[in-house]
Amino acid sequence: MGHAELYEHVAVSLKRILVGLVLALLVGVPLGLLVGSYRRLDAATTPAFQFLRMISPLSWMPVVVMLMGWVMRRSTSCWRLPRCGRSCSTRRRVCVSSTRAGCS
Repeated sequence: MGHAELYEHVAVSLKRILVGLVLALLVGVPLGLLVGSYRRLDAATTPAFQFLRMISPLSWMPVVVMLMGWVMRRSTSCWRLPRCGRSCSTRRRVCVSSTRAGCS
């Protein structure tokens, strides 16, 4: 794996992390404000939140990695980095796998 390919994979990984962080903020902050503002909503969601809070964050990691791999293989979104050579609107897709056979 050359340096350019390594940087390309790092860029895709960082993009995934940033997208996940932004999605978490877009969902978590408004949900937290709603739950904090309405007692009935707080009472309705507390059991579920307390149950999920008791699960170790490390236990979620294999599930998230598995789901992200499944979602990314079936994704129709385009990445800005050139890689596959097949055009998707005006951009080119980035392969999910480390081989060119993974391009869709």
